[in-house]
Amino acid sequence: MLPMTSRERVLRTLNHQEPDRVPVDIGGNLCSIARLAYERLLAHLGWDEEVVIGGLLTQVVRPSPRMLLRLGSDFAHISAGPPDIKLGRNLDGSMTQPFEESGAHPHTFADEWGVVWRRTRFYYEMVDFPLREAASMADTAGYRWPDPLDPGRFRDLAERARQARDEGGFAVTLDPLAGGLVEMAASLRGHQRFYTDMGADPDYAGALLDRVTDFFEHFYAGALGAAGPYIDIVFFGDDYGTQQGLLFSPRMWRSLVKPRLARLIRTIKSLADVRFMLHSCGAIGPIIEDLIEIGVDILNPVQPSARGMEPASIKRQTAGRLVLHGAIDQQGVLPRGTPADVADEVRMRMRDLAPGGGYILAVSPNIQADVPAENILALYDTARQAGQYPIAGA
Repeated sequence: MLPMTSRERVLRTLNHQEPDRVPVDIGGNLCSIARLAYERLLAHLGWDEEVVIGGLLTQVVRPSPRMLLRLGSDFAHISAGPPDIKLGRNLDGSMTQPFEESGAHPHTFADEWGVVWRRTRFYYEMVDFPLREAASMADTAGYRWPDPLDPGRFRDLAERARQARDEGGFAVTLDPLAGGLVEMAASLRGHQRFYTDMGADPDYAGALLDRVTDFFEHFYAGALGAAGPYIDIVFFGDDYGTQQGLLFSPRMWRSLVKPRLARLIRTIKSLADVRFMLHSCGAIGPIIEDLIEIGVDILNPVQPSARGMEPASIKRQTAGRLVLHGAIDQQGVLPRGTPADVADEVRMRMRDLAPGGGYILAVSPNIQADVPAENILALYDTARQAGQYPIAGA
């Protein structure tokens, strides 16, 4: 088979066909490299370049074009710009830009939703929630929702996407603006309060989820209205699982979350010819068939260390109906194995997941700060070698 462009390779994979090799995803908002690991990788390669933080809260880096080429990425990740109207607040009540640290409280800031974050060792953690005392939607009347259609979000979105697709030849992914439906509702209320709402006051939880869904529907109308012709994949993150199981019962998810997620997916697909990728860490096996039913095309990160998420089993269950994105274990082999162990992991995932198309190699979900540079290079160098179709040993 003649070599393909990255976009051609990805599109064949999304159609559950075998391209020339398995596509590889690296850079982006959710699938990227922790700053400390990236700095070690640069030192190992002897490169001197600016480190650009792509996700402040998780301290992940947006890899440089040179690094994407070195590691073999087939994707260009773009995201909305910062809003022109800044609704975040410092802890003293004064207005601040999103992701701007307060001088009075170093490493602490309020984002445009009013959620307060504080820096820990590696990440930022939520420490205060704007709707934590609201007992009903009536109590949220004074809350100032961010503007999903703020023009700053879309100002150069189309041009960045066009350049990535037409000039770079990449498959273009629109990265998340914020957390997903459950994540944003829980960020506004506080996770313990919102999960209690889901059981004790489902009408309130549902009304808050409706309001968050409305926000995202309007945002995607603006984003895809501006750049839709150049976008291949909409990447939406919303964690539903822990290592051991769902955060809530399948019944509760189907009652409160599924219909709103289905509405959002219908809206997105009515706006542009795009595929929908859902990110959810954890053991979400009981709802995978539901996700396919409502239009999820790609599942990330297929976390192999979570209960019931053995990638080969999920491939057998969903072959031809769901593209799997991820499956490289970042909890065990990648940080603690040798380069040879990492190469074996990559070859195993290729044999199990790549035949027939429908697999995109990525880490599940990020390359964390404790991953050695040698293992990162072993991962992506082996992916290029072992990912050639037909897959050796499959």
